[in-house]
Amino acid sequence: MQNGSFYVRNGIIYVQGTVDGKRIKKSTKKPANSINLKWIKKNYREVLQHFIDNKNKPTKFNITLKEFGYQVLGLGANKRTETVQRDYISTFNNHVLPYFKKFEINQIKSHDIEIWQNHLLSKMSSRTANRCRMILNLILKKAYANDLTDKNYGDLAEKVNVEYQKQDPYSINDMKKMMRHAKGMIKVYLYVAFLTGMRVGELLALKFSDIDYENSIINLQRSLTKGVIKEEKLTNYGKVIKNHCRTIIVPKFLISMILDWEKVSLSKEWLFVSKRTKKPFYESRTMAKYLKNLLDDINVEYKTLKVTRHTFISILRSEGVDKSFIQDLVGHTQDSFVTDKHYTTLHVTQSKIDTVNNVFENINICPKTVSV
Repeated sequence: MQNGSFYVRNGIIYVQGTVDGKRIKKSTKKPANSINLKWIKKNYREVLQHFIDNKNKPTKFNITLKEFGYQVLGLGANKRTETVQRDYISTFNNHVLPYFKKFEINQIKSHDIEIWQNHLLSKMSSRTANRCRMILNLILKKAYANDLTDKNYGDLAEKVNVEYQKQDPYSINDMKKMMRHAKGMIKVYLYVAFLTGMRVGELLALKFSDIDYENSIINLQRSLTKGVIKEEKLTNYGKVIKNHCRTIIVPKFLISMILDWEKVSLSKEWLFVSKRTKKPFYESRTMAKYLKNLLDDINVEYKTLKVTRHTFISILRSEGVDKSFIQDLVGHTQDSFVTDKHYTTLHVTQSKIDTVNNVFENINICPKTVSV
């Protein structure tokens, strides 16, 4: 460094000097008051040297979001199922990269994220937009942890206000009307759904061999998600994400219906299959279509397939069934009906079987004869 000095411009103190024949001028951003002027007279060389060292320091902020994002999502793949990993990559490719493709990781600021979020909200639900944000935040959090950014701008950006559309359970009268008018596969589906509280994916992956006809229980062992059958519990560091392996109590009269359905079903393995492929549905939309057609015919408002599960819970609660028992039946935690992280196993007793049967007898949902 040569010819170092300082000067004042517009009331702000600047330092300047020559390095390898190049003139450097930098603002200290300090006002030129008496205290600061006294300080700079003694320290301007050190201040100028600091600016020179930083200028010559090789930058490590030269990695793009695209490059770093694929690294982060790839390294975390072992913590996710194949289906979830595919969804992460797809979301990153389709909704994150198109906007941030040319950004280096250190160039993304809170303002950029908020503009991107508003763009997403103009064409998708708040829930989907929030999922896109979650994946971007995952990457930015890792960037900050690895000193690639000076702040975690994902956390600093305004959050997406997620609006959840709450759907009330079906009324008992509507449920009975649906069961009475349904025929064939959709009839069996509705009975099993309403009277067991199983998840949609669990219903669509149900096998006849899972049913213990003698003891009136279902030994649930798998679930279907986006065309993929999961035979095992989904785990994340050893914690169960959703309890797809549990025991389901089945009202006795429903066992007779399932036995009749097995005799005429297109598949002798799966309860619910596509007419074309005779295999489980790739996704739930086909079953939803069957349900919509039925509800249009009988003038009942359509609600999503998962509302049958809400209806099951609502009926048991209104009949005074113990909350912890309901949670065991549907595979929820003992703390909450919403957070699915730690589960208990239902220990079936005659008393519990009687409890479930009595509930549906009390609301007169158990016909003397059933047919498909």
